[in-house]
Amino acid sequence: MRNNEAIRGMRTREQYKVMEFINRNFEPGALEIELVDGETIRGIDRNGRSMIFRWDQSTREVEALDDLVTR
Repeated sequence: MRNNEAIRGMRTREQYKVMEFINRNFEPGALEIELVDGETIRGIDRNGRSMIFRWDQSTREVEALDDLVTR
């Protein structure tokens, strides 16, 4: 699935919060979205580069981390 203004397919509240962050910071359709776990989403751009977006329970914010895997 791609990021989109309408948030669909999230399984947890944490994933929903991460998708809100992604949609605020990226153009619609810019990332292919992969659900990693209940708090983590991988976003892959058109060039195959990816980032990990994770909800941090302690800070109640989204962390954006470089993903070591390039597709």
